[in-house]
Amino acid sequence: LLNNLLNRLTLPSSISTAADAVSVTNAAERILSKIVLILQYDVILYPYMIFVLRKFPIHVDVAGKTGSGSGNGHQHTNPKTIVNKDQILHSIMSTLPPQFDGAVLQSKSSRFLAAHLPLIRTKVKTVLQIIAGTTASKLGQIRQSLYDKTDGVECMKELDGSGVCTWEEALAGMVDVRVVTHGTFASAGDGGGGGGTSGVADTHDTRSAANATPSSSSSSSSRRFSLWGALFSNTFSSLVHSLLTSSFHSVHSRVVSTLRTSLARAPPADCMLPHEAHRNALRIATDLDASLRRVSDDAHELLVHAEEREESERRLRQSLYVQTCEIMGRLLNELRRMLLVAGGTKE
Repeated sequence: LLNNLLNRLTLPSSISTAADAVSVTNAAERILSKIVLILQYDVILYPYMIFVLRKFPIHVDVAGKTGSGSGNGHQHTNPKTIVNKDQILHSIMSTLPPQFDGAVLQSKSSRFLAAHLPLIRTKVKTVLQIIAGTTASKLGQIRQSLYDKTDGVECMKELDGSGVCTWEEALAGMVDVRVVTHGTFASAGDGGGGGGTSGVADTHDTRSAANATPSSSSSSSSRRFSLWGALFSNTFSSLVHSLLTSSFHSVHSRVVSTLRTSLARAPPADCMLPHEAHRNALRIATDLDASLRRVSDDAHELLVHAEEREESERRLRQSLYVQTCEIMGRLLNELRRMLLVAGGTKE
């Protein structure tokens, strides 16, 4: 089923119109949502209920009644409509072996996740790169949707609402973070991890997982596994960093082109009027400021989100500061080189 969905996730290599962008984004969101549901329920939650707790939720009417049809106002219980949850549970569980080894189940599910998460993440990154080629809003839209379906408040309520166990209990019973992390790090080292992402919840977990040893299984089990962290978080961060880098390079190229054009059209130094030089320099600086502001606005749309606002704003400020300093340094060096070349040509 997962392979079928991943094959369906193969999208066109380019998007030409806004309508195509919306269609591709919606299709990718639907398929990724199905993959997330399979991992949440079929790999983690339901196996823990059935094989470990030997329980599962039964949503049926436990006391169906029918009218007697005699007209005396009394109702009689129809034995065929009485449903006993315990009987249903026992009839199904009696077909299974009397007991499953919880450690074996955890090992199998963890190795399954370690094998499949890198494959899913690689495909996800490819799809998101196509979507990122349209607009920042499209990438931000699918990012928010995927977060809501993995770590969102409503999602957690649904996962905890079975009445049999909580999501955290299922994670503790079915996911060995050390095994999942080892598998995803190994795949990342082989080039299949999609940018070196890991299978743990966040960057703090990633750092501690990198130092994990077989003797630290207790600390590994205490770390929180998250499908958002395993599949999407670092992938989106990598994509956003790439988009910012591309945007700054684009700004640099446009400004350098404007500078070259201005210098090529400039009169000799003894004929240059001060007010014209000031006007041209001010126009170039204003265009540069507007371009950097557009990059910053797009970055805020992508990176700053309500769930992690403080942390995402801090990382965004750092990234924008570093890349702004880099582009200004490159522009100054380029301007010096242009002036040197222009001066040598005139001489």
